[in-house]
Amino acid sequence: MRKSICTVLILFTSFLIAEGRRIPFKRKYTKEYKRALSFVKTNKSFLKHEIKKYKLPPKLLLSIVFPELIRYSIYFDKVEFLSLKVFYINLGEGYADFSVGKFQMKPSFVTYLEEQIQNKKWKHLLAYRKTSAKEIRRERVKRLESLAWQIKYLAAFYEYTNTKYKTYLRHKSKAQQVRFLAAAYNCGIEWDAEDILDCSQKSFFPHGTFGPGSDKNYNYSKVARSFYLKERW
Repeated sequence: MRKSICTVLILFTSFLIAEGRRIPFKRKYTKEYKRALSFVKTNKSFLKHEIKKYKLPPKLLLSIVFPELIRYSIYFDKVEFLSLKVFYINLGEGYADFSVGKFQMKPSFVTYLEEQIQNKKWKHLLAYRKTSAKEIRRERVKRLESLAWQIKYLAAFYEYTNTKYKTYLRHKSKAQQVRFLAAAYNCGIEWDAEDILDCSQKSFFPHGTFGPGSDKNYNYSKVARSFYLKERW
């Protein structure tokens, strides 16, 4: 029994040491991090202008999606994207639900937002020029390829989640709000607050749950919070 306890203690101590020596995310992905930061700074005026149209806090919103700018730098593959786009338009998200644009938004994310938003303020998000399912999917992807449209959806996400999770968010600091909302963005806005809090403690970024490199993941919401607290732009 004593030997078993000693073994467990040794393994636990080794884990803590390994965690302590882990390379910080910003240093591990230096090139991709700098590229994402450069994008934010280069487009600062446009990003602020578009977000302020909705009277929302620009840096807080951008912090939520900042990790996605990094993921975009790591994973974007134009050929794969074009293939998935064709599958989605013709067959729907059951066949291809893929990340689009700088903020890596999926069609299913936008579809869910469209179903949940009833406020007249967002009626322009629900208006499509054609009525067939295929043409709506085509237009939805075209929108997602536009940074301006991604900002509209991000603003709608922010307002929707602030209403849905207002009980939890009410007394939280801005940094805590960023971490929670980043987890909601990354894990799913259909989840309840307790599940999102659980998700905010886990490391799925940037490789996902089961893909190559998943054993070397970082915490998405911590990367978002770090940007909010430490970066000036």
